[in-house]
Order: sequence, then C-alpha cells, then structure tokens
Amino acid sequence: MPQFELATFVSQWFWLIVTFGALFFFILPPFLSKLNGVRDEREDRLSGDLKRAQEMRDDAERLLAEYDEKIASARASAQSASKEMQDAVAAKSNAAQAELGDKLAAQLAAAESRISDAQAKALGELEGAASEIAQSVVKKLAGVEIDAAAATKAVQAARG
Repeated sequence: MPQFELATFVSQWFWLIVTFGALFFFILPPFLSKLNGVRDEREDRLSGDLKRAQEMRDDAERLLAEYDEKIASARASAQSASKEMQDAVAAKSNAAQAELGDKLAAQLAAAESRISDAQAKALGELEGAASEIAQSVVKKLAGVEIDAAAATKAVQAARG
C-alpha cells in the first residue's frame, strides 16, 4: 500500500497540511460569513418577534383594562337605571295606594252615612211602631185611648 510507504510519508503529510490549510483559509471564511449572516438574521428575527409579542401583550393588557372599565361602567349604569326604575315603581305604587286609600275612605264615609241614615230611619220607624203598639196595649189593657204624641214621648223616655 503506497500510503504506508515510509519514503513518501513526509511528503504526504506536507501536501495534506498544505491542502487542508488552503481549504481552511479559502473556503472557511466565506462559509463562516454566511453562517454568521444566517445567525444574525435569525437573532434579528427572534428579537423582532419578541418585540412584536411584547407589543401585542401590552395591547392585549390595555384592551383588557378598557374592557374591564366598560364592564364596570355598564354595571354602574344598569344599577342606576334599576334604582331609578325601582324608585319610579315605588312612587307609582305609593300614589296608587294613596289614591285607593282616599277612594276607600270616601266610600267608607258614604257607607257609614248611609248606615247612619238607615239606622235613624229604622229607629224612627221603630219608634213609630212602638208608639202604635203602646197605644194599642194601653187601650186594651187600660181601656184608655192616648194620643200618638204622648205614646211617642213615652217610648222615647223608655228608650233612654
């Protein structure tokens, strides 16, 4: 095998080092510059992506804060509208109750007046009937006729 021959061994090493050196110094720098370019591009892209992600996160947090403010505002508005509606309903209810109370009081007063009139009329008729009965009883028992005014006076005195 020619590569193991000792006479050509040193020259093989020499040409190996020269070839390796030429390849190393002529091919490696352009290749490394391309690798460095790709690495720099990738770092720029990553830092840009991270920056955009941070901006998007900040925007999302800002939007969430605005959303929370709007929700709180809507809740407060709804509560105030509900309170106003409850107050309006309570006012209408109180007005209706007062109107109904006045109407019932007027009806009660009219009914009491009618009852009082009916009671007075009934008492008047009862006194008339009692005086007629008294006249009749006195005539039958005592055989004496008394006039209607005297009988009415006696019934009134007996009633109290």
